[in-house]
Amino acid sequence: MTLKMQVVAALLFVVALGLCTAAPQQERGDWQRRRQQRQQRQQWQQPTEDDDLAGVPAPQPGRQDVSWPGQDLDQQQQPWQQQQQQQQQQASTPAPAEGTLIVLPANCRCQAIENYNPVCGSDGNTYANRQKLECFAMCGSNVTYVKNGVCKRRQDVPV
Repeated sequence: MTLKMQVVAALLFVVALGLCTAAPQQERGDWQRRRQQRQQRQQWQQPTEDDDLAGVPAPQPGRQDVSWPGQDLDQQQQPWQQQQQQQQQQASTPAPAEGTLIVLPANCRCQAIENYNPVCGSDGNTYANRQKLECFAMCGSNVTYVKNGVCKRRQDVPV
């Protein structure tokens, strides 16, 4: 092997070594940038006092500090994931203070689901779930569905 060939081989080795070490540094910078963007998005998603979910603990998804090369962190959730997340948030809604939750009359028999998924009725009262509100309406009460969640203010109910 001639001296020229040895020099060329050494230069190629150095260039290849430089390319191998440059990529991880770039990926590390991308990882830090994506982590900061994710943290900023999470801050905007925290409920405020005016939100229906105020006082409900924010959902705690899996580890947020792990990402893989090529992973798109801005990817939109699939519709079934959004429904699942909404159901988890609704399932963790705390019960309202005593005296605001409507219980069905003893003479009224309906098949209603027993899960607590509160809805606001047109009478300004909170019902345990939509099925119970509809059952109450079938038993003679003039009440209709207004919105998901606890009735907080009189303004929640249309006149």
